[in-house]
Amino acid sequence: MIRIGIICHTGIGGSATVACELARQLGARGHAVHVIGRSQPARLNPAPANVRFHAVPPLALPVASERLPTLEFAAAVARISLEEGLDLLHAHYSVPHAISAQLAREMVRCQKPLPVITTLHGTDVTTLGRDPEFSAIARLAITGSDAVTAVSHSLAHEASSLFSLPPVPVIPNFIDPTFLPPTHTAQRRPRSNNDRQEAVLVHVSNFRPVKRATDCIRILDLVRHRHPCRLLMVGQGPDLPAARELARSLGLASRVDFVGEQHDVAGWLAAADILLLPSQTEAFGMAALEAMATGLAVVASHAGGLPEVVEDGVTGRLLPVGDLHAMTDAILELLKNPDLADALAEKGRRRARDLFSPDHVVPRYLDLYEQTLTRFRSPPPVR
Repeated sequence: MIRIGIICHTGIGGSATVACELARQLGARGHAVHVIGRSQPARLNPAPANVRFHAVPPLALPVASERLPTLEFAAAVARISLEEGLDLLHAHYSVPHAISAQLAREMVRCQKPLPVITTLHGTDVTTLGRDPEFSAIARLAITGSDAVTAVSHSLAHEASSLFSLPPVPVIPNFIDPTFLPPTHTAQRRPRSNNDRQEAVLVHVSNFRPVKRATDCIRILDLVRHRHPCRLLMVGQGPDLPAARELARSLGLASRVDFVGEQHDVAGWLAAADILLLPSQTEAFGMAALEAMATGLAVVASHAGGLPEVVEDGVTGRLLPVGDLHAMTDAILELLKNPDLADALAEKGRRRARDLFSPDHVVPRYLDLYEQTLTRFRSPPPVR
């Protein structure tokens, strides 16, 4: 049994989803997992067997009026590590979580060794790594870790290039095959080539600019003139007001449903015909994998790690970033040809099951844990 501390965001984003599912899978395999974050994740409420959640409280410092999240996490992680006898820390995101984990490691060094493993998820490389103010911090978080992984080959290559690192090992994201409960199967909307049946497109994201959520509104405007359709927008973030305003200005307010953050993403995917993901880049593309597992064809950008998840012409369509007309044509082709859409969806479901299942991915993390712990347990070489 390994005692593992997982430090992560606890919202509904891709990194939080994977971190919580990893905790669940590790607990099911008999390991003791302690998830450390701001608030109780919905995916771990109630907590499964062998998994405990620890909330990080704010520090009341008389010398500082601002919040200090990195120090708050470091103090909490150090305390929990000693109280629970943790063997290692697994930080999801280099900044702030790997930095906090490394501070905690130094704080307990006199009492015990505490290796830090960091998984890179995207913006900790693609955004912070290119920011002059934060790139040095991101580099420190990565090079100060005892082991590093990335969720896609695209992200691993970018991290290696930006920070002049040796090749970064890749362990992809994964999805529980029970992601789509049996009750949702019956809710799958029947596809039809009847032009008068209203099709449903769905977009799932955190509405950051890189997700290009407003492109979804413009694509809807192009599609609706040739096929009745509406759009589900699942999630929230900084570009949500712009998306709402664009829908209003184009006269599409009645055709776009903004449903906010949803923990039951599978239910919304099951209510749609096609996932639309026109992102500028994606480190992996968790929304695409969830759609594939649900049995939904994907129309997305050929960018970042998406080609490692979606096979163009096999499980969905990948088009150039910003080519709204090409994405529109791909959507219309699938709506006019439901047999093609069903074929892509079924191949996507099999790909999600065969390549991105817990049984395929979780053992790779366990191997990494064992290799890292072995290095720490080995005596130093004789000089």
